[in-house]
Amino acid sequence: MIQDIVLLGLLCDGPKHGYEMKKLIEEDMGRFMELSSGPIYYALKNLESRSLVTKTVGQHGRRPERYVYQITKKGRQEFRNLLHRNFLTLQRPFHNLDLSLYFLKFLEPVDVLKMIRERLVSLRRVRLWAHQLEKSLRQEARPYYLIAISEHIRLTVGIEIDFIKNFMRSLKQYSRPGV
Repeated sequence: MIQDIVLLGLLCDGPKHGYEMKKLIEEDMGRFMELSSGPIYYALKNLESRSLVTKTVGQHGRRPERYVYQITKKGRQEFRNLLHRNFLTLQRPFHNLDLSLYFLKFLEPVDVLKMIRERLVSLRRVRLWAHQLEKSLRQEARPYYLIAISEHIRLTVGIEIDFIKNFMRSLKQYSRPGV
């Protein structure tokens, strides 16, 4: 579903060739979220077989021919349906921290505290990056949805920072002898 949303959404802006979409995913969208452009040609072929996109052969100057993809009317409707479903889908986020916490009993509390402190430093860097990104997007009068993404990142990281601080206090309490 995610890859379909990404590809159809990019094509809503106009026809594009595969490499152009791959570049947008990695360089533009990658600033805001972890997305893999992965094997997009297979996904585009799948969208084409479902009549959601069309493919034409295009050539620009002396460059070799390449396929140019365009979204169909059916594809635009499917994009809206997928986006609607994605907005309403509530999934428990998976954080790599959850996996580490599950196996915490196999680590010494002093080692856990050290790793948690390192994570806290990294999270603070990410929060600062997100704050600076949000600020620059506002100054550049960029679209509201890009500002919303950076704000979401900043606030989400802030929640994890709060959790880490509380967890550190609990860990110190539980790691004392006799507790």
